[in-house]
Amino acid sequence: MKALLAQVFVSLIVVCLALVAYDRAVRRPAARIGLIDVGELARLKDDRVLEALTKAGATEDEKKAALAFGTRFATAFPQALEEVSEECGCLVLARSAVAGSPPNAVDLTPSLKQKVGL
Repeated sequence: MKALLAQVFVSLIVVCLALVAYDRAVRRPAARIGLIDVGELARLKDDRVLEALTKAGATEDEKKAALAFGTRFATAFPQALEEVSEECGCLVLARSAVAGSPPNAVDLTPSLKQKVGL
């Protein structure tokens, strides 16, 4: 009888450790959500480009640089989004797609701004 109780106790400990490991390694990282404010990033990019293009004393070089920034942004944004997602190790969603403010959500907009040069 003691041997049976010992086996049950050991089995119970092994199952508990496996559940804790699963929770820490699989469930919790998957439950984390990264939020990106895409609208804010687009507005900042548009403001920066439009300001340079409509500035009264803007030279042709400044205008070309502003247009080049807009083009670079269009190619750098998806790559920077992928990098931020990998660094976070979480699901990344647009802020407008999430209702409310989930407790497991992380704002990744500042990190993405830095990566795209805004």
